[in-house]
Amino acid sequence: MNKPIREALSISGGTITNPIDPPVISLIEAIFQIMASFFATHGTKMFLGMDP
Repeated sequence: MNKPIREALSISGGTITNPIDPPVISLIEAIFQIMASFFATHGTKMFLGMDP
């Protein structure tokens, strides 16, 4: 099931540098994996933008 990001992620505490919500932590880890995979494939950093 695909939910809009604002419904899928609820932030109940923590900070930008120290998130505590499991969905937020999973999102951050997934982004790092995507970036690492891109770098391994292309040998350059990727640009990833997220708009509200």
